Amino acid sequence: MGVDEVKRADVQALFEQLEAEGKYNTSRKIAENAVRIFNFGIAVGKCKNNPAYST
Repeated sequence: MGVDEVKRADVQALFEQLEAEGKYNTSRKIAENAVRIFNFGIAVGKCKNNPAYST
């Protein structure tokens, strides 16, 4: 899946799965990095929005 194809529901499903497994630290770290990655994608014109923001 390309960075421009990722939807908020995809990101949310990942975080829900991690939290259901009790992996709260992992979920938080992935969320922080995902926001950075998508912000970079926006900056370089690879995507138009950040589906990881506020999840």
